Amino acid sequence: MSDIKNQSGLTLHSKTKPSLDAELKNCDIKDIDMILALQDRVHSEMKQKEWFAYTSRAELESAFECGSPAVAVMSGEKMIAFAYLILNPDSTQSLCKFADFEYSPYLGGDCVLDTVFVDPDFVGYGIQSLLIGILKSFAIENGKTSVWATVHPENIFSSRNFVKNGFAKANSEPVEKYGGIRDVYYFDLCR
Repeated sequence: MSDIKNQSGLTLHSKTKPSLDAELKNCDIKDIDMILALQDRVHSEMKQKEWFAYTSRAELESAFECGSPAVAVMSGEKMIAFAYLILNPDSTQSLCKFADFEYSPYLGGDCVLDTVFVDPDFVGYGIQSLLIGILKSFAIENGKTSVWATVHPENIFSSRNFVKNGFAKANSEPVEKYGGIRDVYYFDLCR
């Protein structure tokens, strides 16, 4: 399995903010405290807390122990966004079962884009969409057949970013997942 490569010299643009110099960082278990601090900040600033699927320290530790690829966007020494992919979801993590269609062809080749969050001060630079695209490409490079994710039904911002990256809604009615209702999105890598 290849790593997500660190990339410096990334310039991000916004319609309403000055350009931002950033870099991509391949994360590992030593970054957990920084990831959790960013997650706490993002969650505390959210007006719609139910939109957020909180990731625990144990879940992150398990993901890193299993070799899940994780990437952060850094601005200097500050982590401003984070995302990770579960490459080999077990039956409790797989999102295929929530699809309104025959999902058995996807099992075994599926992976889950488990979380993507961006520091509220840096929303508007397209960072969430960037991370979705990077992890989708990583899944393709590693032979996966589908990428799955969940989004709160009212979170039109995240929904748009998944659709922009080629994802389609897999269910017609929201499901109970991550302590709330969620829409399930998928990207079929074999199309």
